[in-house]
This record gives sequence, C-alpha cells and structure tokens, in this order.
Amino acid sequence: MFWSRLFSLRARGDNPGEIARAVHSAWLTEALQNKTPVPRIPIRVVRENEDGTYSGGFESLKQRPHGMSRAAQWWEAALNRVPDGPVDG
Repeated sequence: MFWSRLFSLRARGDNPGEIARAVHSAWLTEALQNKTPVPRIPIRVVRENEDGTYSGGFESLKQRPHGMSRAAQWWEAALNRVPDGPVDG
C-alpha cells in the first residue's frame, strides 16, 4: 500500500517531502502507464480573503468532529483500491 511504503522509507530517516514526492510519482506513473483506474480526487474552490487567510476547500470538513479522521479513512480506502507502484529505496 502507498502509505506503508511511504512510512517505511521515512523510518530510515530520509527527507519526508522527497519521499512523498518519489512515492507518489512512481505510483502515478505506474497507474497511468498501465491505464489503472485511479480514484478521482475531490476538489473544492479555495479563495484568499482580504486579510490573507483562505476560505472554502475542505475547511468545513476539518472543523467537524472527526472530520480529519473521515478524510483519512477516505484516502485509505481510495488508495487501497489501486495497486502500489514500484519505488526504489
């Protein structure tokens, strides 16, 4: 699974941002080359307010009780529906 590979590489002490980009790039390349049906990523409009803050997007979900855990569950289910891509490391 995507997340287990990501966290196993992170445990080695590698840069988390670089690891995430490498894992995602390899997974996405593999999915597109093999025409793997990938889950659609939900999007919401985000606007910058006059005071420099942002509104919209998934803020309402994040503010709800258990909102972040619901989002994590969605991503877990979505990524479990597709195979891992190869990752060197």
